[in-house]
Amino acid sequence: MKVYVVGGMFVIGFIGMMINGLEFFTLSFLITLSGVIFYILFKRLYGGLYKVDAQQYPINPKTKLAQGDLWRIGISFIIFGLLMFVGSFVIAWYEGAWGPDYYLETYGSGLLASFWSMISICRRGGLAGTTLCIVLHVIGRKTDALP
Repeated sequence: MKVYVVGGMFVIGFIGMMINGLEFFTLSFLITLSGVIFYILFKRLYGGLYKVDAQQYPINPKTKLAQGDLWRIGISFIIFGLLMFVGSFVIAWYEGAWGPDYYLETYGSGLLASFWSMISICRRGGLAGTTLCIVLHVIGRKTDALP
């Protein structure tokens, strides 16, 4: 049941990002990356649930993160990486005829004015996220006590 509820919300959110436009699609994935960075920072600064119950929420001494965090972060990177990569093709098709002119006219200059630069960021970011997932998965399997 949880899979349907979470999956449904995830699909609705992803479609919502895509129909809002390429700039929101690109920036939302870049902002998501900041969430992972802040999680790692705050986990190291404040300890998280380890401070509440060290037995139930053990810390990996090598990474200073919770047991399995590298693996879970890797899973999030593959999900977002694949969505970003595949979504870049869909949104390029969806906005392709009018997209480049619209963004140039709306934003004038800079990253948001360049339709194909944003598409390139999505594609390269998607591939990088997928590659990072593989690296984190391998490191996580070696450093964390996972089944």
